[in-house]
Amino acid sequence: MATVKGGQTNPSEVVKYLRRGVQVFNCSNLHAKVYVFDNAVIIGSANVSKHSAESLVEAGLLCTDRQAVTQARGFVRSLQVEPVSLKYARQCQRIYKPPAHGVARGKHHRLASTPSHSRLWLVSVHPAEFTDQEDALCSREHKKAAKKLKNTREYEVNSIKWCNPGSGLAKEVKFGDLFVQVWSENGTTSIYPPARVLRTTPYRSFDRSHRPRLLIHIEEKKNPNAVSVQRFLKTTRPFGLTRRQQLRTREVRSAEMAHAILGLWR
Repeated sequence: MATVKGGQTNPSEVVKYLRRGVQVFNCSNLHAKVYVFDNAVIIGSANVSKHSAESLVEAGLLCTDRQAVTQARGFVRSLQVEPVSLKYARQCQRIYKPPAHGVARGKHHRLASTPSHSRLWLVSVHPAEFTDQEDALCSREHKKAAKKLKNTREYEVNSIKWCNPGSGLAKEVKFGDLFVQVWSENGTTSIYPPARVLRTTPYRSFDRSHRPRLLIHIEEKKNPNAVSVQRFLKTTRPFGLTRRQQLRTREVRSAEMAHAILGLWR
């Protein structure tokens, strides 16, 4: 909102992108200019603006190195925490003030909060039975979580039942975190693309033990493309993740590894 009021972002242009099906995200204090294509990345100084195109001297580096492209794609994906809806963009249109003489106002405004990268987790999962009560609970929570979906044509809400409430993941997981699921079934393991955490629901089991449990509701693509363990380990090998046995639930703390993992999927 601050950049809109200061004339630094024109929400009418954002509306055009949204109406054409482009995904747009908020990111406070973003200054990087990274353009990722199928097999190339451009990193430079230019904004996507008429002012950059016609008035400023800009520079950019075109790179086709596969690892650099993967890292750049992962960097961009790590910032996709807060989707911008068409409704929000239209609210911004009502408060937008064009910059005076081509210079954005608000230079002396205090900077917004530092942008947070999505926390990335590798999550070891397998098929599990849900009781009727758990299914009913999921159904209610899915309706709430669905309001945060990027779009309902490509994405849906699914749930993970977490039975270890004392684990680091259960204590620290929050909205916007990304889960890369290491899915094991019938002796086969596949790695699924990052799924965003939309909501968590703590509850107690519906049997006599009443043990604490956690439902984690995630945003998944309806037709996700899994990658093989071999391909995944080839990507993470330079960062020390080299063996299948290491694919247990863990937070990926290395930014370089996180970007490499997130960049696996286009």
